[in-house]
Parts: sequence; C-alpha cells; structure tokens
Amino acid sequence: MNISTTNKRIHNETNVQKAIAAYQEGIFSSVRSAALAFDVPPTTLYYRMSGRITRQKAHEHAQNLSDTEEMSLAKLIT
Repeated sequence: MNISTTNKRIHNETNVQKAIAAYQEGIFSSVRSAALAFDVPPTTLYYRMSGRITRQKAHEHAQNLSDTEEMSLAKLIT
C-alpha cells in the first residue's frame, strides 16, 4: 500500500466517523443525507452503523506491520 492510499483511507475513516456522529446527534435526519454531506458512500455508513468493522481492522491479523509501525515508516519515507 502506498502512502497516498494510506492517507486516503485515514481521511475516509475520519469522514465516516464524523458522519456517524452527526447523524447520532440529530444534525441529519437520515443516514443517506449524512453520508452525502461527508462524501461517504451511504452503504458504507449503513454497514458501519450496524456494527461492521473496517476492512483494515478485519484483516489486521494478516498484516506484517501494525498500524503504528506502518505510520512510522510512512513518516520516515516522506
């Protein structure tokens, strides 16, 4: 995985968390409108709100480096 892909996934995860929080706080009346406002696919938001974990967390056991190690290496490269 290259650095731009890693940064994009972090950005997307941040948007997913913001969209969930905004919906739960009542800022948006529907999951779809929260998803569109935060540029997140509505299905992703529905799945995450129903308890599905991120792809990265689901496959963490198969990775050679932990998330912390990967981020440290990414910082060294840039």
